[in-house]
Amino acid sequence: MCKNSGVKEICELYKSFVRSDGWLLINSDFDKLHPGSNFLPKWTSMKNDLLEVLKLNVTNIAIKENLKMSHEMDDDSKSVAIIKGIHAFLYSAGMRTDPSGSKEIVKIRSFYEGKGYTFQPVIIGFDYNQANTKRYFLVHFEDNYYRLESFDKALEVLLKTYYIMDLKFPVSSQSIFSFLSAFFLDVQAEISPKVKSLINLLQSKLI
Repeated sequence: MCKNSGVKEICELYKSFVRSDGWLLINSDFDKLHPGSNFLPKWTSMKNDLLEVLKLNVTNIAIKENLKMSHEMDDDSKSVAIIKGIHAFLYSAGMRTDPSGSKEIVKIRSFYEGKGYTFQPVIIGFDYNQANTKRYFLVHFEDNYYRLESFDKALEVLLKTYYIMDLKFPVSSQSIFSFLSAFFLDVQAEISPKVKSLINLLQSKLI
């Protein structure tokens, strides 16, 4: 684990992280630190239960309607809808997304770095590659990308990247990351009463 360094410093110190297959090292290092963690199978098996909990408890009308339409979505779109639902439950508001993707990332990063903030890793989704055949997702950090074939895999790598690089979660999404860490990564995380409430609702659903 990398202590007390920013993303840029970490990438300079550990060159293997910036390779296109560096996410495999992220996974390997995380599994050594947390051998009992098994995010992807747990998320895959429980996300439909989480979806039902969110349908009943999210108050944001637009998000609730979107969750109700999840049966018409492909797996990636359903997972994105669930993340937006988690955000709506925890923050009682819709989650901002940027349809302009990677082109806007440069502007956003420049804005925050100009104010002295660190631009943390994010997921960028693309509907199709240049051959117009397959969707893919990028975990973006600094000037580097990990390319993953599903949103679920990108989400797993994103979470683990924060832990391995010892980064603070974004303030605007801290409760989401805490919930995913505590329940699906099985990592001890500081959780708010709202996060605890969502965990309790999901656990009740699974009984």
